[in-house]
Amino acid sequence: MIAKCAALFMGAVFVCGTGLLAAHAQKEKVPVFSHSTQITHPYFPLSSLQNDLYRGKEAGKAVRVTNKRVATKKTFMVGGKKVVPLAFEFREFVEGELKEVAIDYFAQDDAGNVYYLGEEVANYANGKVVGHEGAWLYGKGKAALGVMLPANLKVGGKYQPGNVPGVTTEDDEVISTTETVTIPFGTYKNCVKVREKLSDGTVEYKVYAKDVGLVVDNTVRLVSRKTRK
Repeated sequence: MIAKCAALFMGAVFVCGTGLLAAHAQKEKVPVFSHSTQITHPYFPLSSLQNDLYRGKEAGKAVRVTNKRVATKKTFMVGGKKVVPLAFEFREFVEGELKEVAIDYFAQDDAGNVYYLGEEVANYANGKVVGHEGAWLYGKGKAALGVMLPANLKVGGKYQPGNVPGVTTEDDEVISTTETVTIPFGTYKNCVKVREKLSDGTVEYKVYAKDVGLVVDNTVRLVSRKTRK
């Protein structure tokens, strides 16, 4: 779902296309995060976001997703330096029943790439927590630093929001930069469309609008949003 969630692993950044080059650990520079919470990517401007509401259907069932900014004291170590993230609370409801709550962590490097540092997940059934499937955090285990959205978006560009052995793998590819999308509060042209292949082989699609962010996440669409003043 939203923001779910190329990689930094053992000191090397591996991103195919999109302006970031794969290299050996000894040669590749670790991303620099001088102002990590200033996430101003034109297609993913999280710094200006307070909360989003998405609606749609999945397997014939009504889906509602909320995504709101929350305070956090969590920090991450990247290349031996502390990185402060922005945190967003994701909630998914199916037919009105809460199914998942996750806290997602993001940071933007000095080159304008938005990184995904992981998510803390609680899966729900009948109003109770029944598991934490899909949870991962960079710096724990073999979790790699995910690229949520590269600074340079070109058709054919490939990257990985998630690369966590045994937990999740997400392989994304930009397939269009000229999509037109209409949502309740406007029509947006020249949107970026991304194809995402998940660990189980499932393929989903995301669409990002300039100065707005994620407007389509597979079967759900952005229906309202509140920005920060």
